Amino acid sequence: MMNVLSETCKIISQWMDSDTCGVQNSLECCKALVILFSYTSQAEQFLAVNDLVIGSLALMRESSIRVGWESAQRDRNFFFLEALKQAFAQAKRQLSQNDLDQPVATSAEQLMQFLVIMISSGVDPLDQHIIVPLIDAVGEQVVEARLNNNLSGLCEIFLTCLATVERCKPGFSFDKASVASDCEAIWHIGMNGKSVNLFLASAFSLYVRSVPPRVERLTYLEAVDHLLDVTLLVCSRHYLSGDEPLALIIIPTICDALSHLLKHNDDNTSAYIWTNPRIPALRNVLQSLQRNDTSVNDEYLTLLKRRLLSTSTRLLRRVSHCCFLKQ
Repeated sequence: MMNVLSETCKIISQWMDSDTCGVQNSLECCKALVILFSYTSQAEQFLAVNDLVIGSLALMRESSIRVGWESAQRDRNFFFLEALKQAFAQAKRQLSQNDLDQPVATSAEQLMQFLVIMISSGVDPLDQHIIVPLIDAVGEQVVEARLNNNLSGLCEIFLTCLATVERCKPGFSFDKASVASDCEAIWHIGMNGKSVNLFLASAFSLYVRSVPPRVERLTYLEAVDHLLDVTLLVCSRHYLSGDEPLALIIIPTICDALSHLLKHNDDNTSAYIWTNPRIPALRNVLQSLQRNDTSVNDEYLTLLKRRLLSTSTRLLRRVSHCCFLKQ
């Protein structure tokens, strides 16, 4: 049965990727995937299947997900909400144990990914009394194990989830003592990957631009340095092989976050930013990208220009302002 289920999910995933027969709009397909995940997310042996299910759901139209969710709720042949609640409660309980193994971390990561897709699609209702404790438990784990590379995926989805909550306002209420309410802790989680982990840099950027900075000045300046480093590295084609396409995908998000930070520069942080040598370096890069030089025959540079078409002007304005103040 496991092989049949896995192969079926692989075929659905392929259909979703190519949108065969308009499957991305299929309410019945969405309903089946949501119900399936609610049951398989409780068992370790279905981790590979869950990855396929989440990948397929991520490609579906938001309206289809909402209607598919509502249809699943009305179907009395399944108790998918109860099963989903059990999965969240089980993951929270396992995360609270001292020895966190990789399957438990992966299972929690998948539940958070599912949650992000549902919140982003405007699914209602989601029981915050079941969901918030899991988000809190994930936060506790990633704060305690920031140096554990095996949990980088959990760090990424934790930040993405918080950014989604801020953007979509589903009405979740976090305790003041929870990591989800601790901006300082969250920012340090996001900067822990330095400039190596592009997934984490992207997740951090999503979170940064979702709210005004509410952190200490030193943390703010560390974040500016961090995003400047990543931006300059992407623009200089530092990331090669498999990281190169990812760098091009996430660079607008990182530039938006950097622009957001520079917008909130104040008298207490401006002195450092004015003297930061990365600022004029970035200005030169952005100005170069905006030149209409048709003689340049570089595919990477062409793609980079295209990716930053709507972002570079705004960021260049912020960076140029910093350079002007320095003068």
